[in-house]
Amino acid sequence: MLIAHSMGSIVAFDVLSAVESEITGLSIQHFVTVGSPLGLHEVKERIRKEGLPLQVSDAVVRWTNFANRKDKVALESRLHADFRANSRGVGVVDQVVINGYVSPSGKPSHHKIYGYLRTPEVSLAIHELMGT
Repeated sequence: MLIAHSMGSIVAFDVLSAVESEITGLSIQHFVTVGSPLGLHEVKERIRKEGLPLQVSDAVVRWTNFANRKDKVALESRLHADFRANSRGVGVVDQVVINGYVSPSGKPSHHKIYGYLRTPEVSLAIHELMGT
């Protein structure tokens, strides 16, 4: 499982796209993006300019994108419409979650990784992969 948050989801996508042809047998059973800006127009244009396809890496067996509607970084949270399925037919599954993280000072932070990891949906994805 590869969990990538925010800018880390861009880095993870870039690395997976670059190494899939170089590492034989690379298999990411579940690629999880949380609070990802991959759907933003500027990010997609940058990916295109780098010559990478807007496509799920062939190394990915499953990709779930979790986003909170109030997360300003993940405003364009429907990645399935922008990223084509890979050669095995694996596409992005988008799931809206409620990231209810509140800082110790009492301020809500809908982008915090802590809040995403505590959502039942992300917890279940981790639990399912671990098989416990």
